[in-house]
Amino acid sequence: MSKFVMKSVALAIGALVAGGAFAQVNLDTGSTPVRYAAERNVTGATNLAGNAQTATAAFGASLGTDVAAYARLDLGGATFNGTVVDSMFSVNASVNAASVSVAQSGTGFVIFAVTPQLGANLAGANIATIDTDIGTATGLTVTDKSGVTLRYRLFETLTAAANPSAINTLKDTGNVSYVTFSNAFSTAVTTAT
Repeated sequence: MSKFVMKSVALAIGALVAGGAFAQVNLDTGSTPVRYAAERNVTGATNLAGNAQTATAAFGASLGTDVAAYARLDLGGATFNGTVVDSMFSVNASVNAASVSVAQSGTGFVIFAVTPQLGANLAGANIATIDTDIGTATGLTVTDKSGVTLRYRLFETLTAAANPSAINTLKDTGNVSYVTFSNAFSTAVTTAT
């Protein structure tokens, strides 16, 4: 009996973690965050490796032809692992995707320079995709199991992105629940008759 129960528990934990394997959180609508088993040890950077954790948001502002913008991501309850890479952030477009490069990064934040293709412009309706595989070399390290938040903001200049304020921000999703942890199983005791 206990062997069956332990296998069931292992399957429950696996199912809860696997639920985040292809999850995508919409930062504009605050859709349901990805859940992982609270029983899982997250003290190391590789504990949740292999889970594709992504988020999307409307780019947020339309700019002139050949005008670049700066997108800033801020984490709560987590930090970026190692060196943040350009491919963590992308913006689609009607013809060619925008060019993206890391402009500045620090503990818990990164700023991306987003440049349209020559002769094109960035449009507010374009979709920004954020790919933060948890536990990978360039993913996230969870520092607080009470939950991880992600905030997306858009700015006209790098100076504004590095010194954000309400008056220089083109778009701000606020802190959106990105990853949560919940118990995968519980214990119930029934008195013997």
